[in-house]
Amino acid sequence: MENPQKNLFAHARAALRHEDAALLVFSILFLVWHLGSVASERPLAGWDLTSHFYLVTKMWEFLKQGQLSGYDYNWYGGCPLFVLYPPLFFVAALLPHIFSFGYIPLLLAFNLFLFFLPLFFLLATYVTARICFSRAIASWTLFFGLLFLALPRETAHYSLGLLDLFAIGLPASFMATALLALLIGTLERLRVSATPQNVALVCLTTTAIILTHIPLSMFAFWFTALFFLFRENAPRKQILVASLGSLLLTSWWILPFVESFPYSSGVTLGLPGVIPDPFLVLFPNVFDPEVIKTFSLRPRYFYLGGEQHGFLVSLPLILLTFPYQGVFFLICTCAGVLVSIRQRRYFFPGVYLASLLLLPRNILTEIFREGMHTYRFTQPVFLLQIFLSAVGAQAIIESLRQRVHKRPFALLSRATLGFASIALVIVSFYQFSMEPQGGTFKDPLRQQPRRDLTFSLHLDQYRSAADAAKVIAYLGTQHPTGRIAVDTGESLFRALGSSHFFSSQIPLQLNLPVLPGLLAESALSASFINPTMFGLTNVPGWSDYLLWGRTNMAGFEPFRSSGPQAMLRRLRLYGVEYIITALQSSTRALESLPQVVLEFRSGMYSVFRLRNANSLILESTSKPMLFIERGGLKFREFAELWYSDARLIDCPVVHSVRSSNTVPLADLDNFGGFIVSWGGLSQPTQSDYDEWARFDRPVIFLNAAPDELNLRSPNIHFVPNLSPWVGLRLFTRHFASLNACSAWSPVRTAKIETGTIEFSSDIFTLVNFSFHPDWHSTSPTQEVYWATPSMMGVFGQGANTLHFR
Repeated sequence: MENPQKNLFAHARAALRHEDAALLVFSILFLVWHLGSVASERPLAGWDLTSHFYLVTKMWEFLKQGQLSGYDYNWYGGCPLFVLYPPLFFVAALLPHIFSFGYIPLLLAFNLFLFFLPLFFLLATYVTARICFSRAIASWTLFFGLLFLALPRETAHYSLGLLDLFAIGLPASFMATALLALLIGTLERLRVSATPQNVALVCLTTTAIILTHIPLSMFAFWFTALFFLFRENAPRKQILVASLGSLLLTSWWILPFVESFPYSSGVTLGLPGVIPDPFLVLFPNVFDPEVIKTFSLRPRYFYLGGEQHGFLVSLPLILLTFPYQGVFFLICTCAGVLVSIRQRRYFFPGVYLASLLLLPRNILTEIFREGMHTYRFTQPVFLLQIFLSAVGAQAIIESLRQRVHKRPFALLSRATLGFASIALVIVSFYQFSMEPQGGTFKDPLRQQPRRDLTFSLHLDQYRSAADAAKVIAYLGTQHPTGRIAVDTGESLFRALGSSHFFSSQIPLQLNLPVLPGLLAESALSASFINPTMFGLTNVPGWSDYLLWGRTNMAGFEPFRSSGPQAMLRRLRLYGVEYIITALQSSTRALESLPQVVLEFRSGMYSVFRLRNANSLILESTSKPMLFIERGGLKFREFAELWYSDARLIDCPVVHSVRSSNTVPLADLDNFGGFIVSWGGLSQPTQSDYDEWARFDRPVIFLNAAPDELNLRSPNIHFVPNLSPWVGLRLFTRHFASLNACSAWSPVRTAKIETGTIEFSSDIFTLVNFSFHPDWHSTSPTQEVYWATPSMMGVFGQGANTLHFR
């Protein structure tokens, strides 16, 4: 008899059309049952999801102006949108609105797109399994795809499952994972038939991934490189053409991405080290002794599908609490790896094991010393695990079927399929729930338990929704001219369904700027604003403010110990007019500060107003110092040290990104002096001092010490080491002696429109929005400087106009 396992990967495997149809129908039933209310015009909750809808509305504004990116004033003191974060997801989410010629509103279009996204993921994995393996394995891929969507709550924090898409709110990575599944299939099609059409498919699919999600595009190139090097009979020339073609097609976005990277939150793609080891996440609850303790043979009555919509069923408790997903994935993945190796099909198990070993850990971050969302690689690794689990499941069934002449094995084969079917139903309609649940769960990667997700699909289902709506309505009646700072954190997620509720709804409903925002990595000011909010609220029992992005400031002792008065002064520098707090302890703490006054209270939320809030565009009669890079500290690092001493806030320092190590002579008379960041082991020579003496301006050398050559020059000052307390105090003393500080005053007139800022000023002006090199003046003789800590500074020429391009 022919061994069925020989044909396990055959493309011409007999079709299992009824199984496929049944699983597809079950998939649709599963999605409609749990997500049916998504397809409505109601705002969705979700940790990041509320802010994603705001981004979709901004994309629609940009598209109407004929562009795919632009500058947003409303988050983090301003930041470029869809430059550091790719634009394709936000364009795709608008397609229902565009193709209906506006008949489908933006919110409904966004919700409909999210509703169909899981189905797109299942179909993508199914099609790829048909291409790479067989129709029988494709059926199992649907099975394991559904188990993936119904993963338990504790995996949602790690970019896995349907709750990751809706509760955590990461739709772009979810869409990119589905596209990655299609890329795997198109690469295999190209290997079988190296036609121009298949080359184009690989090229377009890779292009779509790049324009959707950066970490997933990195994984796509990782997979493609391994396919290129190790896949048997890989058409290397065609793969190279397709890859280069995708880079060419995306160059219009990649080039601005690379140029903008140094002006992001801190040359980082997120938080490294969130997941020390992803292994247990891939097999949830299998190794958790607390789950095993819940096993019992006694019957339990429950409502299948939830108390509101389900029907009463009685099953043994062990069947209801058994960790089906983890056990199925563990057994079938191991079987898939073993049978693939036994049949000398090394590529898929090799890529899976190599990816699991290298990518979701901190190995790459230690090698390249760059921060990135390494835990985001867990999602594509799980995608490979879905395929291997399908291979393993089919191998187990085939192994049992070839012993069909032995009755026990025939019964065992049918029992296995039956048990899998029952498990799928129990997981889908009992263990998995989108409804609120209290309590805690044990994080499989940490010793301490975390709070469970108390999640509902819609914002209006949360207990504090009405109170939060009153806060937003009150702010609308006050017509703020400054920014609104929000003490954000996990408490807002539990109370309102999103930690970014106010930072998304206030700009969305009132078009008012807020601090912080969602895209910390996009905004230069995020590395200063987040530590300030954290420092203001990080006292015992006060706040759970989330600190992410570049966090250097939070660990710097002079900044951390400066106290709440200094933190409020820094917020005033950023034009903060109102502060929203969510905890009683934070309210009591702010009430004790004389700089703020309680204006409004609704439920758990309090609104404070800062006295004498700054305008968003200020001018100063003092002449700023010019920072020159000569191999020492970069301006960003200097700005963090400058910002750590609140006494320097009224002492501006500017930096030219166009001529970073020379003096822009056109503005020479406007500088009060120079700060030269010296680097290397050598000290300045006499010729170096003569270079600066000719300007007849004060000069502060950083990382340099005085010697007999320059002791006679009263204009030259030295700070041998700026980092410690002593060096910072010495710098502050030198700075104070230069009389370079004076109070700020609002400009006479100002007008802020999309991508354009107009104001009237004849002196140095601080434009209080995050600096980016794409800001230019309409005057060819006026340069836009990077001003401390993260803003724009220009020397006024009367009527001034800045454009973002």
